[in-house]
Amino acid sequence: MNDASAAVREICSNLYTIGVPLPKTPLKMTNAYLLRGKDRDLLIDTAFNDPMCLEAMLAALADLQVDMARTDIFLTHLHSDHCGLVQRLAAPSSRIFVSEADGMVVRQGQNAGFWDAFKTFYIYTGLQAGGHVTEVSQHPGFAYAPEAADNYTHVGDGDVLEVGDFRLRCVLTKGHTRGHLCLYEPHLKVLFSGDHILGSITPNITQTGFDHDALGEFLHSLDLVDGLDVDVVLPGHRKAIEDSRARTAELRRHHERRLAETLDIVGDGRVSAVDVARKMQWSLTIKDWDAYPPAQKLFSAAEALAHLHHLAMRGELTREEEDGIVLFRRAEGRGNGRNE
Repeated sequence: MNDASAAVREICSNLYTIGVPLPKTPLKMTNAYLLRGKDRDLLIDTAFNDPMCLEAMLAALADLQVDMARTDIFLTHLHSDHCGLVQRLAAPSSRIFVSEADGMVVRQGQNAGFWDAFKTFYIYTGLQAGGHVTEVSQHPGFAYAPEAADNYTHVGDGDVLEVGDFRLRCVLTKGHTRGHLCLYEPHLKVLFSGDHILGSITPNITQTGFDHDALGEFLHSLDLVDGLDVDVVLPGHRKAIEDSRARTAELRRHHERRLAETLDIVGDGRVSAVDVARKMQWSLTIKDWDAYPPAQKLFSAAEALAHLHHLAMRGELTREEEDGIVLFRRAEGRGNGRNE
């Protein structure tokens, strides 16, 4: 398979996965899904707004003889590896479904205020003070964002999309983004999980701002998915997951370990998100924080901030600000955070 080829596979009757290669990212590929219906088809997610991704997707759709004039598109969330190509693929007759929260970002493309928020994110995490690259243009979500447009239809928790014999129920799974939606097909017992549940990798939890608890929302959303009768999870990246509850249990354990690690790093000091991120144990081939690419530093700082803020919401840490940088320390009477 060359770099511009998509991997197309039939999962069952009228359901296909399209693996679209992603440039310059360890994710390597986004899984899009095509569901065939009698009158209209549905494409779940796209890939980066990038020529290689577009070439691969168009070739796959041609192989499957997909007519975009009779095909709608469902976006699980706002990240550009899932929505970037949407405007290049949609026909005038295509309906594009997305949650309201994430749709407010997607519809504005690179003009979204979401990206303005990253300018302050670089400050309060300590990235800017640390001399790290802080240009929003370095964020792949910005670089590969879809074109600005208003042709979106908002859907929410409990809404049902009918595609032929498929009845797809929207399940709001906050955490990875504020408006992340999964699709659940109860007869097949299939969950299209986007980036809410992934198999061999853990979804990145990004804390931008302090008006919500991203990690707390993610953990709650795992509970919601556990309440569904699921035989197979079809994720946004990597392989299908055959034991949904076992995987959600693994994800909970991962974050509990990460929270304990965060407390150990905080110790009896006062730390920023970057202070914590540079000492965390990441599953990366690059072990030196200073050698991380700019995007990886951003993701790592965002993940560290999510755990710090969640611990603050649990009352284990307190939060303060100095020179625009948000700093965390152990809450009074809660020990030094080290495991004895």
